Amino acid sequence: DIFNRADIPYTLDAGTLLGIVRDGDLIPWDNDIDLMLPVDSIDKLRRLYAEIFRHGWKVSRTYRMEFASEAWQAGDPRVIKLRSWNPWLFGPGSTLLDITIIYRHGDAYWWEMAKKTCQVEALHFDDHAYLEYGGRQVRVPYRYQEYLTRLYGDWQTPDRAFHHNQFGTIVDGKSD
Repeated sequence: DIFNRADIPYTLDAGTLLGIVRDGDLIPWDNDIDLMLPVDSIDKLRRLYAEIFRHGWKVSRTYRMEFASEAWQAGDPRVIKLRSWNPWLFGPGSTLLDITIIYRHGDAYWWEMAKKTCQVEALHFDDHAYLEYGGRQVRVPYRYQEYLTRLYGDWQTPDRAFHHNQFGTIVDGKSD
């Protein structure tokens, strides 16, 4: 809700997107919430940190790029992790929100995941669609079913053994 009100251009991603599209809910064995955010929106997000905290979340850590690519420099932001601090939100323990930072380069968006360079056609993040989840509208990549196919291949069949090393967005597994 905070991101929607502030027009933060996030989109759901990975297991969060997959579960909501395929099953209408989060995947029971997934342990976090995954978002994508263009790098040029980080300052807008930072201005919301106090409001985010008042709603039970805190910035846990910001991870930095360990290597350079065509789209980013070593040391640029890679992932911002938010953690729930209020047990009344989700019950005991904390919930983790992973915000992966994406970089526009040419006709694609690039990001780093587990020391692998990933990219996907820009159309998926230059625009977005909305899905309903939990009584609210959440942003998803434009043509999200194509995006899910790019990520997972057969995304309609649950696969508990799927590992992010299998994502179809990976273009380089080396961290030069």
